[in-house]
Amino acid sequence: MIRLKDVVELFEIQTVYNEKDSNQEQEQKTEYDIEYEKIYKCGKAYIELEGKISGDEYYKRIDCERWYCQICGGLNGIHHKKRKKRIIEKFGGKQELKNKKIGQWIFTIPKDIRYYFRSRNALNSIFRMVKRIIENKYGKRNTVYYLHIFGDDVTKFNPHINVHIELSKDQKLFIDKEELETVREKWRQALQGYIRERIDIVNISYSYRVGIKKILHAIRYMSRPIEPTALEKQNEIMKNFLVLKMKKFRYVRTYVGRNEQEENEYEKMIDMRELENKVGEPLRYVRTISAKELFLKNRWNELERIKDGLFRKKKINWR
Repeated sequence: MIRLKDVVELFEIQTVYNEKDSNQEQEQKTEYDIEYEKIYKCGKAYIELEGKISGDEYYKRIDCERWYCQICGGLNGIHHKKRKKRIIEKFGGKQELKNKKIGQWIFTIPKDIRYYFRSRNALNSIFRMVKRIIENKYGKRNTVYYLHIFGDDVTKFNPHINVHIELSKDQKLFIDKEELETVREKWRQALQGYIRERIDIVNISYSYRVGIKKILHAIRYMSRPIEPTALEKQNEIMKNFLVLKMKKFRYVRTYVGRNEQEENEYEKMIDMRELENKVGEPLRYVRTISAKELFLKNRWNELERIKDGLFRKKKINWR
């Protein structure tokens, strides 16, 4: 199956502007500039797809889906909406969430050791440490892990992991002080073992959500990406870290009984599955075209809009 993310990779290396930079201008651009400018190509190319059953022509806009894009990023942007949808699906959908209980944990890192975690590998290690602690306490069940790089102040590096875990029907909502201290100590030992320095105090917190409104609000808040405007407030080192070093980093990770490799494969295929669900049939990738070419195709209003950024060529009635 051709996957939408594979096509996005092709889009990232192709030029969709009519005007090309001169070689001299290109040489003057930094790696950061080249990567950042990809957001200006957002929505300027489409993939052509063919319905395997109907033979209909479909066209899907290619969005960059970068968090620092003013269109794709930010609260309720394309990136955020996709995250929310996938997380809700992991918990069985909105109807199922009405009857579920969700526990919420927050694992923070003391301020004086945060510099140890300013790398991609270190942030991956945080996920692994928290996952071990959560699975040791609850076993394997529907769980979502969210990494937030900043807190309320986007000028200060403050990585922390938020966790949503589905509680069983007979499981108590409250966590007593002894249980909380047990989890806190495991987190302290995990961090201490990673940096190989003594840590005296770490902070964690626990709460719970019951009721569809409260659960959806928690998912919406926790799944939000970094605001695009936050990039402007960073120094050059941090900008390069966020844009280059953290490229394609999975800030939100879900585990539903699969191992991590299987979960990654599921994430890679979900975009095409979503498209196929929207049009009601399996699809085959045909080619990538520019927005200009699509506009020319539609000059006689030959396309009908299915969803935002998804179109189908109208069938012509020759009678």
